Amino acid sequence: MNRPDQVKGVTVVKKTGCGKMYVTDNTNSEFPEIFIRHGKAGTCTECWCQALGRVISFALRFGDISLEERKQRIIHALKGIQCPNPMWCDNKQVLSCPDGIAQALECGMGLEGVEGEELEKDGGNGETGTGLNFNAVNPQEKRTDQE
Repeated sequence: MNRPDQVKGVTVVKKTGCGKMYVTDNTNSEFPEIFIRHGKAGTCTECWCQALGRVISFALRFGDISLEERKQRIIHALKGIQCPNPMWCDNKQVLSCPDGIAQALECGMGLEGVEGEELEKDGGNGETGTGLNFNAVNPQEKRTDQE
C-alpha cells in the first residue's frame, strides 16, 4: 500500500495534564494514518506518542472489519485510561494522554461526547475491545496455514 502524495485530515489539539497534544487523523484516505505530537522532539513522551501513532495507524490499515469499526475499537481501548494528572478541557475531563487521543479520534469521527458502547468480545480472550488484533485467532485452535 503506497501513501499518496497528499492526504486530507483533521488535527485536534487536546490539553492534557502533561501539556498540549496534537492528534492528526488522516483516516479519510486510502492510507489511514494517525500522527500524535506531544512535547519536545526527542523526549520520552514524544517518542511514546509517535510509537502509539504508528501502532494505531498499522491497526487501522488491516482487518476483516470496517475502518470505522476498527477506529471505534481503538477509541474504546484507549478511553478511560487514567494517569495522576487529569485535566479539564472544554467542560470535559481528559483523564490521561491515551484518553485524550481517544477523545481526539472521536472528534474526527464526529462522535465527540458520545459514550462508547460495550464492544463484543474479540479473539476469545475474555476482554472487550481492548485488543488491536482484529483478526484474532483463538490460541487453542490449531492453525492450518502453518503446516
